[in-house]
Amino acid sequence: LMSNLGPEAALISVMEEATVAAWLAQQGGGIRFIASLHTVESQYLPMMYPDPVRYVTEKWAFSNACRSAERVVFPTAGCGQDLMSFASVDTARVRTIANPVSCAHIRRLSFAASEHQFRRPGETLFVHLGRIDVTKGHDLLVQAFAQYRIETPACRLVCIGDGPEFATLER
Repeated sequence: LMSNLGPEAALISVMEEATVAAWLAQQGGGIRFIASLHTVESQYLPMMYPDPVRYVTEKWAFSNACRSAERVVFPTAGCGQDLMSFASVDTARVRTIANPVSCAHIRRLSFAASEHQFRRPGETLFVHLGRIDVTKGHDLLVQAFAQYRIETPACRLVCIGDGPEFATLER
């Protein structure tokens, strides 16, 4: 299907397994692909594949996929440096494209008055800000907070964001 799009087309894979799939798919047809990754792979890959034999196989495939990608894009330079060391990816292939967030705008908004009173006097406030998605592990956040709250009842957890798991998290 990709080959029907012409030589200027490129597939953009997002995350590790899609990167390996793109690499495997292009083996016979020379399909260009760009890998978009978002984490410190030297730490994340062993967590994804705790079985030592599977890990070695997955690291081999992932490393080859990244070395074959036209570019590997990360939101931070540190993640890119980690990949270059961990998977022996050439510096010329790795690019940093920061998340499209205006820090100055967020800083200005942080001083604006809020219609919500999040913190109560004497209370420790924990704030999570991000996409509400099963991959983010909010179930673990809520469990950990519940355990903390047993020892420290004067605390509250506020989750700010939206996503497919919002209703589940709210419950």
